[in-house]
Amino acid sequence: METMKAIKTILTASTFDVFEKMFYIFLETTDEGCPTYDFITSIRFSGPLTGEIRLYLSDSLALTMAKNMLSLDQIDITQAMKEDCSKEAVNMISGQFLRTLDATQVFHLTVPHCLTGTFGAESAAPESDSDHCLNFESENAHLCVRASLTSPSPVSS
Repeated sequence: METMKAIKTILTASTFDVFEKMFYIFLETTDEGCPTYDFITSIRFSGPLTGEIRLYLSDSLALTMAKNMLSLDQIDITQAMKEDCSKEAVNMISGQFLRTLDATQVFHLTVPHCLTGTFGAESAAPESDSDHCLNFESENAHLCVRASLTSPSPVSS
């Protein structure tokens, strides 16, 4: 139980840090998720732990991220820019989370992936006991961060 609390604490701190420093967005934790999300970005990792971190974002949050990071007006923001910013966010959150979790180990990350559409809240729900889900909001913009962690499979000789 103590490990789960530590993981959530590190994941929360990593999310706050990335959103504040890179996107100038100040998030607040919330107990409730968003009814629908417009982006799902994910990155997988392997090493001492294997798993995946996913971000579920509302379009309004992705738009604000792109505006702030790229210093552009709303009219100049494209769908591709919002996708790229959401992929960069999952990459930075994952890197900081894993480095904070264990700076002595090497983790290998995949290239981030982004899906767009309309995704219900159930898509962000935990799928197993090893999933850690956190909900955030900022000025009617919503984010859910889900980390699925497992120990690596032993290598057969």
